[in-house]
Amino acid sequence: MYVITRGVRLTYIQRRGLDRARHGVPVSQSARLKDALVQDYEPTNLVCTPKNSTILEFTWTLPAGGAGVVQGYHLDLVRTDNVKIDILPTVTINGYYVDTYTFYGLGKYAEYTLTMHSFTASGNQADVTSVCRTLEDIPDGAPSGVNATGISYSEIYVEWLELEDFYRNGVLAGYKIVYFDYSSDNPHEITVSSSTLSYTIANLNYDTWYVVSVLGYTSAGDGPRTTDPDKTWGTRFSFLCLIFGL
Repeated sequence: MYVITRGVRLTYIQRRGLDRARHGVPVSQSARLKDALVQDYEPTNLVCTPKNSTILEFTWTLPAGGAGVVQGYHLDLVRTDNVKIDILPTVTINGYYVDTYTFYGLGKYAEYTLTMHSFTASGNQADVTSVCRTLEDIPDGAPSGVNATGISYSEIYVEWLELEDFYRNGVLAGYKIVYFDYSSDNPHEITVSSSTLSYTIANLNYDTWYVVSVLGYTSAGDGPRTTDPDKTWGTRFSFLCLIFGL
């Protein structure tokens, strides 16, 4: 048997407990019952689903006893990965029968914490939270400090600076060195680890200019490149070596 008390469905036994509390039954039992009623006004099972690199969808189960009592929900989303700062306003949802909300335009591969609660005419209920991260994307920026230098008749040494976290948009899988000589449109590609910040390109043509580029990549794909051209040693270098005894 069920009875309705202030919008909350109670069993006959719970109703008897509430009546007894009002007539001198120990306070602790009454308090426990009151806590149970308050919890019936709170959303449960808050779940986050990343839709892509900039969209998060949150769903929850409606408060069990909230119909006619819960007036809506407040949602506060905060970025918590300390990579960038996002300022997002509090979202107010009016109405009890809402169990999902989607945030758009968020940071790529960014961690967020959602804090939400329902509210009634009496005030805000307890907070529930969920931590979530948007999906990976390609890097927004290229490695800086790229410098290519010819070091022999068939080698060019290239070095660069580590790609900043700010631009990564994911887990940096490594770097790609892309190069081709001026007379060719057929690029070659070398892949190195994310901890490698220099490389010697070998087996190049004698006395030839090369376009050398470096980019970072994630599981989502390649980021933009930074380019620095240079050439292998040639006839002029041989002449200088002969003159100066190099």
